[in-house]
Amino acid sequence: MNQYRKHFLIGGGFPYSEGVFEDINKVLYARFYWTGTNDWREAIDQYARLAWGVPAGDRLYRIIEILEANHGPLWMHEKMFAAWGYKDGKPPQGAIAVEGYAGWYRYAPGPGADARLADEALRLCEVLEGEMPAWGRESWRWRIVKLRALLDAEMLHNGGAPTAACAVALRELEEIYYAAGADMTVTPPGFNDISRVDAVTG
Repeated sequence: MNQYRKHFLIGGGFPYSEGVFEDINKVLYARFYWTGTNDWREAIDQYARLAWGVPAGDRLYRIIEILEANHGPLWMHEKMFAAWGYKDGKPPQGAIAVEGYAGWYRYAPGPGADARLADEALRLCEVLEGEMPAWGRESWRWRIVKLRALLDAEMLHNGGAPTAACAVALRELEEIYYAAGADMTVTPPGFNDISRVDAVTG
């Protein structure tokens, strides 16, 4: 962003968001737009103090770095292939059929995905959570981060497939997002709920 400001090609911006699941990103962008010179760690520290009652510190920075590195696996249902422009409605290259979930495909975890790092992130979440006041631990803003760490660890240890713990976590996220019955673009996946696929594909 700074190079555009320097050359007068942009001033300010209009970030777009589809839900509370992007809460940290919205705060980061607001801070970057404020001066254009903020370090992301500074913004995260202020966020953590306000939302959870603790300073961020190296542990939270590490959690976020791991979650970013593990980001990547994408789940799609076969009914979405044609609707989203895939040739002949066939699975995109590299998609893997998910055993036990008829019609669902996934990509292999990205090159940075690492189950051991996912375990580290979840452990650091437990440590940080132990230092939070009750209202911080129970905050939906913290639950989103903690549940993401749990989902990464569960799925990376299970070949990318969801576990029973994932189902519980996804249901909680659905409640946090007020997304019950919403289509798949704005709600956690319910892998056996094809009606959500129909809502996306028409």
